[in-house]
This record gives sequence, structure tokens and C-alpha cells, in this order.
Amino acid sequence: MQTSFSTLQYRVRESLEHLLQDSLYRNAFIYWMLLKFAQAYALSGAQGLEYYSSQLLLFAFAIELFSLFLVLKCLPSKIIGPLDTLQIFTAIFLTIPLITLTFNNSRFTSYTNYSALLCVIFFHYMLRICKRLIRVNLTLRPLIRISMMQIAFLLILLSLFLVATILTLGEFTFNISELDLVYARRIDFMESITETGNSLFGYAFGWLGGVIAPLIFLFGIYLKRYTIIIFSLVLGLFVYAGAAQKWILASYFFIILVFYLCQKGLNLKNSSSMFFIGFNWMIVGALIFQTLFSKSRIIDLAVRRALMDPAIMLQHYVEFTRDYSFRFWQDTRIGQFFNIDSGDPAARIIGDRYFNIPTHFYQPRQTQSNATAGALADSISQAGLLGLFLTTLLIFLFFVTLEVFSKGKSKPIVLCVSALSVEMLMEGTLHTLMLTRGLIIIPLVLYLLPNQENLKEEI
Repeated sequence: MQTSFSTLQYRVRESLEHLLQDSLYRNAFIYWMLLKFAQAYALSGAQGLEYYSSQLLLFAFAIELFSLFLVLKCLPSKIIGPLDTLQIFTAIFLTIPLITLTFNNSRFTSYTNYSALLCVIFFHYMLRICKRLIRVNLTLRPLIRISMMQIAFLLILLSLFLVATILTLGEFTFNISELDLVYARRIDFMESITETGNSLFGYAFGWLGGVIAPLIFLFGIYLKRYTIIIFSLVLGLFVYAGAAQKWILASYFFIILVFYLCQKGLNLKNSSSMFFIGFNWMIVGALIFQTLFSKSRIIDLAVRRALMDPAIMLQHYVEFTRDYSFRFWQDTRIGQFFNIDSGDPAARIIGDRYFNIPTHFYQPRQTQSNATAGALADSISQAGLLGLFLTTLLIFLFFVTLEVFSKGKSKPIVLCVSALSVEMLMEGTLHTLMLTRGLIIIPLVLYLLPNQENLKEEI
């Protein structure tokens, strides 16, 4: 016991030394502390955080610091391509928030807390091993030469086709709702999809808001074409008013933040730390704004919804494996393809019986919740560590494809598109996002991008 405690003391001291010397470690540590502060003093009692306390135990603090150190050892100090982006933004959106929430909640058992934490650490170390074993040196050149402006024009044409599809397939009400009413509006939207009986109606909205409008916005910023930017904003407003999806509003801010950080920090030796610095300032700004305007929901949207929800949902999915058997992808589109009836999917069970207790489970309502989570959380509910292992390999191969297609291309575009892909994987599974949110477009766009030496003539 004494030896174990001495080892822990040594590891904590080693971690603190790294924090003082390395820019990535130092800014990731600040990010972790800002999340703890925001959760304890600005988000206490918020939706999903009702069971998390603000108590800070010394032993728990040491374990969290050691866990943070283990994860940071896997992260690249410099972001070069999509694989590096996957590692950094998974840490920002999922791993470090999970470390923040692991040891100060009363909702979950020790099994859930430690299992969830070990799963994300396992994911990072698997990525690290895969990157060492598989060196991506292949470069593919597009068969046709196409300019940035032409790519943006093709995306605009695709968006107009999807808008026409939406207007043709269904009748519904466009309503720019307040954020407090967005969930009620979303229920109305889902009912309109059911009435049409055509899944293309929902897919068209998903593709517009998930990938196409953000990509058009990104190309508009890069090319400095204000008409393209305005068109993308109108398109985003169309998606928000029609489908009541908040992600489209967050996507614009996310792209601006990542694009700005790419412009400022890509040439730095520790460019990865720039992304932590950017998110640190975002949290500080949200805290200041919330202090000045107490009725504002900026801290709830920027920190709780964007940064903490994926970690909270992963804990719920791990808790699901303690009470229910593995699903083995029977409740996914794979199961639907083979006509396998598995009853309610895991997302609905978790939404009714865990995430919204007691609203749905003890006091059932006519409407049902659907606790969708990211690719890692879903893989754990499907097959535990085996599911996590397989999903990690699939995600790695997807980003290897992005890496191959993006060699020699514009770094700001490549990293923004890759970061958008990671953000989407925090909200859904890889195979589902390909169809419902248009993730399949991203490799195609990277493949068509002109080489770096051909860009100067376009800008």
C-alpha cells in the first residue's frame, strides 16, 4: 500500500513538472481546471449535471491529474493532418470533460465511473499504436483538376437540390424558435417526417445542417467571398427554422474558431496547444458573459451542451452495459438490413430510464426521449471492449482515408473539415452519420481539393 502511494506521488509530481515545461500540457491543464470551475459554479444543477457536486477531494484530484497525464502522453505536440486532429479534438470534446466529471458524481457506480474513463484512455492508446504501426505515405491526386470556387459552387448546387427536395416532399411550419422551445419544435418536426412517410425528408435536412452548410461557410471564409458566406448563413437559418436543430448554429462558431486558430498557430512548434488556448478563452468569455448577463444561456450551450454532454452520455451508455446485455448492433441499421427485431434501441432505453429520470421512467409521457451519443459510447453499448476496439479501428481507417486525400492540400481547410468530422462523431456513429448527416461528402471534398501550389491563383 505504501509503495502504491509513493508511486502515485511520483506520478503526480512528474505530471506537474510536465505541466510547467510543456505548452500542450500546461494549456490542457488550464482547460481541465476551467471545465471544473464552469461545472461547479456556473452549471451546477443544469440538465444532465444534477448529480455532479462541486466537492474537490485530494485523492480524486490526484487520480484525475494522473489520468490527464496519461492521455496527454498520447497527443501529438504538432497538428499536421486529420489523424492528429482526431486525437486532439477527441481529448477536447470527450476525454478531458470525462476526466472532469468522473469522481464528483453521485449518480453512477464506481463500475461506471472507472470503466468509462478506462475506455477513453484505451481509445487514445489504440490510436497511438495504430499511428505507429501504419505510416500514411500514400498520396492520391484527383483525376480532374477543380478549383476551390468550383467546389463551393458544386456544394451550393447540391444544397439547392436538397432544399427543393425538402419543399417538395413535406409540408411543415418554419419557425425561428427560442432555444428554450427548440425541443418542442423538434418533436413537431419528427412528427412531420412520420406523416410524410419518406426518410429522404429528414436526410435532406441532416445533410444540409450537418455538412453542406458548414462547408459552404468554410469555403466562403477561405475564399473571402461574402456572397457565399451570406448564402451559407441563410441556408443554416433555413435548417434551424425547419428542423429545430441547434447544431447548425454551433457549427458556424466552431468553424470560425478552428479556422482562426489554424491561421495563427499552424507554424508553431507546439501547434496543438493553440487549440486548447482557443477553447480556454472561449470558456473564459462564456463565464464573463454569463456573469454580466445572468439570464443568458451561453455557458449552458458553449460548455454544458458542446463539451460536457458527450462525456455524460458516455457514462450513461457504460451504465447501460451494467443493467442490460450487449446489443451487438441489432438495434442499428445493420440489424434493420438483416430484419432483426431487437425491441427499443439502446438510445431510447437510456433516454427513458437513465438520462431523464424521473420524467420518463417513473412518470411516462406520450413522447419519448432519444439519448443519442457518440461513436465510442454506442460501441460500448453494442459489444463492450470488443465494440470499442472495432469502432476505433473503423474511425482510424476513416481518418487514414482523410489523411491520404488531404496530402499537399490547404491545411486550414483540411484541419477544419477534420475537426468538423470529430465533432460529428461526438454526436453519432460513423455508419449512421454517413447517411443521416452527410459525412460521406467530407472525403470527397478533400479528394477534390486542389494541391497547395495551385491555390495562390484562386485567392
